[in-house]
Amino acid sequence: MIKKSLTINLETVKVILRPITARQYYNYSKRELPISRDWDFAIELDYLMINKTLELDLPRCYAALKTLFGESTTMFDDYKCSFGYPFLLDVYKNNRKNKYILNFTDLKGSFIFFIEKVLPRNELKKYDLITFHEPFDDEFSKEEIRGFKTWFIYYLVGFMKSYQEHYHEEFFRSIQEPHIVFGYKSGNFFVEYFKGETRFWKLIDELKAKNIPYNKVTPN
Repeated sequence: MIKKSLTINLETVKVILRPITARQYYNYSKRELPISRDWDFAIELDYLMINKTLELDLPRCYAALKTLFGESTTMFDDYKCSFGYPFLLDVYKNNRKNKYILNFTDLKGSFIFFIEKVLPRNELKKYDLITFHEPFDDEFSKEEIRGFKTWFIYYLVGFMKSYQEHYHEEFFRSIQEPHIVFGYKSGNFFVEYFKGETRFWKLIDELKAKNIPYNKVTPN
């Protein structure tokens, strides 16, 4: 069921999303122009998760990503995150194609989209590559990026609604800060939050002893 690409047709823009390796992401990142983070969107997404309106938690999100795109890459901070899925985005608007890269991860248990513009080599000297830039309205505006993020999240929600009863592959993953363990075992998805380290590491040791795959990643 591994997807080689997804096509997202929004009202004013078309996006073709392709999963890439950590090495490919790194190579594209040499030409990246940082796009300002939309933390308001992240907060809204968190609110939906906390109130269980979203119908997508950490273990189900990972199960969907793993089924659709394979095991996580190494593109994540293994202290504050547990997975990283890099993608290349071909964005079509106004009869033009522009490239962006996305790293979808779970920063401190929250779903985060890190999106950067990939510059053509002949434009690298035109921009400050260290400073964050506001989205380009004529390419991929803030509202269009929000629309893309919303589509992606609800694509995962819809996938798991239809596929969950067929999912049976055990796994577990952990986030050291703020002490979260989640996964799938004995026919059930689970997520545990801990206030301290003792019970956090104890559960990890117990699950490891049962030979449940832990924090698996694909090679670069």
